[in-house]
Amino acid sequence: MRNFKALPPLEALRNEFDYDPDTGLLMRRTVKGLVLAGSISKNTGYLQVRFGGPGKLWSGHRLIWKWVTGDDPGSFQIDHINRIRHDNRFCNLRLADPCEQMANRGMLRSNSTGLKGVHRYTKGSRQYFRSSINKNGQRTYLGHFETAEEAHAAYIAAGGVP
Repeated sequence: MRNFKALPPLEALRNEFDYDPDTGLLMRRTVKGLVLAGSISKNTGYLQVRFGGPGKLWSGHRLIWKWVTGDDPGSFQIDHINRIRHDNRFCNLRLADPCEQMANRGMLRSNSTGLKGVHRYTKGSRQYFRSSINKNGQRTYLGHFETAEEAHAAYIAAGGVP
């Protein structure tokens, strides 16, 4: 698993920030009141927050996880369930290992069927659809189907995330 730097102490986070779990907004406390903390990275799409001195940049969803739960996620990842990287409502965040994180990945751009877990292939002059799923680093082929919808149904039945 990927190693992450330890998050700041909970008391320091709660003194510096306020968080609304319904909106997902992390606000910094200032002399003039509350202001939005951090900004959305143009490269990653995640909320990035400067805190704890020069050069200290943190992922907002990791700070939020500790702010709410009191626990440092350590080497686990914080997954955005709906795949929207800047949606930091607490109901949209979950602790995930790398396999769970990859299962929640969206469809690849190279997918021409429009359905996750389904690949088009041709045998002779006929076109078929193949379904497969990856779990714990193992690819399992689920079969060949006449339609993309049947192949996608097999993928979902095998535990695939749409």
